[in-house]
Amino acid sequence: MRGIVSNVLMPGAILAGLQKHLPEDMTEKIFDENGLYTSIMKTIEQGASTTVWAAVSDELEGVGGKYLENL
Repeated sequence: MRGIVSNVLMPGAILAGLQKHLPEDMTEKIFDENGLYTSIMKTIEQGASTTVWAAVSDELEGVGGKYLENL
């Protein structure tokens, strides 16, 4: 082993440049598990949070094979 590890992450649905062309019903709000309205699209900052965490987290040092989302 060469000390190389790999993980995969899902940033989520991010409302950014290309997504502005989606039909309005795809970016509307939906009910969450508590019956409250929630946006189905994330901000750019929210979408980047998992990527940034994965890049700098000590928790992932030497750890591979993980699926990361909503961190």
